[in-house]
Amino acid sequence: MNLTILPDAALEDAKQIEEIISKIDESMKILDGEIKRIIPEHLETDWSNNLRDRWAQFYDGTVKDSMSAMQESAESLKRAVDAAIAYNK
Repeated sequence: MNLTILPDAALEDAKQIEEIISKIDESMKILDGEIKRIIPEHLETDWSNNLRDRWAQFYDGTVKDSMSAMQESAESLKRAVDAAIAYNK
């Protein structure tokens, strides 16, 4: 199977992925701060503890894992461009 890599398009895709990651990161930090502000640590109820625990699992796990996978995709695109350019020389 032949694969054609269009360097400009692939690099633009990588750039867009990185911009999306940046926007998600910024938004999630804002949301994290608001959750911590609205539901402070000294508030000890079942629902507040449950919400904080679930948020921490989601924010520290799922969100960061997803953003890491997206960053790996962007890096893979860049490596593919580098390999294609080297191959064509």
